[in-house]
Amino acid sequence: MTRPKPGANLRRLQRLATEPATPTQVGAAIAEFERLGIHDRSERLALSAALLSLDELTSTTDLTMGQAGKLVGILRATRAPSELPDLAGQDDDNHDTPRPAPIAELLNSLVRAIASAIKPTR
Repeated sequence: MTRPKPGANLRRLQRLATEPATPTQVGAAIAEFERLGIHDRSERLALSAALLSLDELTSTTDLTMGQAGKLVGILRATRAPSELPDLAGQDDDNHDTPRPAPIAELLNSLVRAIASAIKPTR
C-alpha cells in the first residue's frame, strides 16, 4: 500500500471545505430527499441547513463538496422522514440547542478527518 505524499490529506481537506459541491452531489442529495418523500424545495433547504448546522441555505449549490458529501451520507443513512429533525414551529431566534460556530465546526471536522486518516504503522 502506498502512502500519500505529505500534505495530500490537508490539500484534500482544504478542497472539501472550499470547493463547491459537484452537480452529482447536488443531484444525489435531492434524489435522497425525493426517496424520503420530501419534494418541497424550501423544506429540503431548511432540513439541509439543520442537518449541517448552518444558519440558512438558499440553494444546495451553495454547499461545499464536504458539506454536500456529509448531507448525502446522512440522508442515505436515514430510513424514514420521521428520523429527520422536526422543523415545525422553529424560528431563527429560538433554537433548542446552540449551534457551534461555523469555523469551530470546520476545524472539528478537519481534526476528525486527519485523525481517522492517520493510522499507526506496525
